[in-house]
Amino acid sequence: MQREDNQPGKILAALAQDSPATWEAFVRWASGPLWAACLRAAPRKASAEVLFTEIAERFHDERLALPDRFAASGLSSASAFIANEIDENIGGGIAAAFLARATTAADSFVRYFHTDIKTWVQRDSAPSERGTLEDRVQDVYALLLQDGGRRLAAYPGGGSFRLFLRRLTLNALTDSLRRDHGRNRPKAAIARLNPLEQKAYRLLYEERLSSEAAIARLAEPQARDAVKTARALGDLGPMRTGARPRVVGLDDGEAPFDPPSPDRDPEAELIHLEDVALRTEREYALLAALRNEPPDVREILQLRFLDGLKPSEIADRLGRDRKDVYRVLERALARLKFLLARPS
Repeated sequence: MQREDNQPGKILAALAQDSPATWEAFVRWASGPLWAACLRAAPRKASAEVLFTEIAERFHDERLALPDRFAASGLSSASAFIANEIDENIGGGIAAAFLARATTAADSFVRYFHTDIKTWVQRDSAPSERGTLEDRVQDVYALLLQDGGRRLAAYPGGGSFRLFLRRLTLNALTDSLRRDHGRNRPKAAIARLNPLEQKAYRLLYEERLSSEAAIARLAEPQARDAVKTARALGDLGPMRTGARPRVVGLDDGEAPFDPPSPDRDPEAELIHLEDVALRTEREYALLAALRNEPPDVREILQLRFLDGLKPSEIADRLGRDRKDVYRVLERALARLKFLLARPS
């Protein structure tokens, strides 16, 4: 497949020569997108300048490796590759800031990734949920930033921060939906819990604490069992009629996650929870299967199912014919569905 931006591609390849002229050409080309990204992530211009300098110095230190990384990335565009490199540097830096408990970490995170998170939440929500999209986005933020952003601080490095954040967002959205379901359990069902379990239930679904935080707050020998019982009741789904939330997986062909109806028996509800667990497992399996696809196919699949672009938008971004993109998606999805259907 031809690369769409020949000049940037040549500039990137020329870094292997390790001459001042090739580095200056790279700086002239990459400075624009790097500065724009730093302004988006930093609350003040002075902070953006510091971030710009840090990433530029990192690029300089790694300049000889960049051409090989571009070739191994499978991306058709040098501009897209540099955008990804900038993204990973900023994302990894934000994760490190959470780990160091920096006061600016949350602000930088929200500023830089707001559009991505909103897009992912919208894409993974049912049409009936779209009217409350902003509330759901804020709920996801609250879960991601809970406990000083410990989920984000757990980024292990060495992989794509964007994929890591995509999985965290999906998990937070699922958790948000389940907690809403828990708040809608009838009072009679909650009243059947013992006092400690009822307190655990309020901590989980009214104060919206994590399980570990609820256990610590209860500070009782039976706290873990009480939280487990309260969580089991809340996870059984909403006891109400009308439109019900769902989560759509990365594979648009998957059946949506629909919480159980009020008339389902307990056994059916337990089966439903097993299905939700299986759906999450399949999400990770799909990400693993993507790594085995040819680079150009993997790029299209990632843009479609991880970044949420439409096929027409993918074609425009990559400079490919729209019919060609549809054909790649159709064949690749058939192949992935076959791989995911095989017993492990």
